Amino acid sequence: TALASYGAVADSLRFARSPSAEVPAMIEEAVVNGAHLAAALERYEDAARYYRRAAALVDDAGEARSAAFLAAEMAYRAGDWRRTADEMDRFLDAHGSERDGVLEIATAAWRIAEAREATGASARARTAALERVVERFSALGGVSGSEAAEHAAHAAFLLAEPGLAAIDAFAI
Repeated sequence: TALASYGAVADSLRFARSPSAEVPAMIEEAVVNGAHLAAALERYEDAARYYRRAAALVDDAGEARSAAFLAAEMAYRAGDWRRTADEMDRFLDAHGSERDGVLEIATAAWRIAEAREATGASARARTAALERVVERFSALGGVSGSEAAEHAAHAAFLLAEPGLAAIDAFAI
């Protein structure tokens, strides 16, 4: 299969020991393509492993951040809420202040909020997770109308919603 072929290149000691200057780029490409293919095949554990490896291999900070986010995202796609929260927390610890990553950062914070809701966490924990989405978006200078803004706006609405019931019940 194609995934096995990518794995053969990515995991080969022979390739890793090659003196050729072209081999590191081939290994990086195999790791990245293997990650994308494993994710598409819903082999989320394999995809996460390849994405973590890609994050360590690539030179570009933005690509490394995106690969680290996608590694964490595999827990979300697998429907493992506890692991989603843990992996996204680790991602935010490593990349949570990178302005260029506002989309991944807001999404990671939103995934944590979703995980808190799905696991029946306390109201306090759910509120803190929603506040984190809004805070991260604002702190990083997120742009209105962006996908990251959608996460922040949704979180802000959910934070305000309990107060809206009192307004709805108000009568003169």
